[in-house]
Amino acid sequence: MLEGDVEVRTGDRYLGADRVQYDPVTGDVQAEGSVRFGDAQVEVSGTLASFDSQLGEGKFSNTTFKLKNA
Repeated sequence: MLEGDVEVRTGDRYLGADRVQYDPVTGDVQAEGSVRFGDAQVEVSGTLASFDSQLGEGKFSNTTFKLKNA
């Protein structure tokens, strides 16, 4: 578990949160508190997020969604 103003980047994508837990075996990520995710096209924020690396999907709670360049 990483705590504080955590930020993880890969390519142009980023994930930021107050707390992030990463499972190195599955690649899954759980993020809590001031969760921010984005890339060149979109910004998503919420209070809780989970990402399934095998499915390439994520879920957010209490979400705000913003398209960039729109």
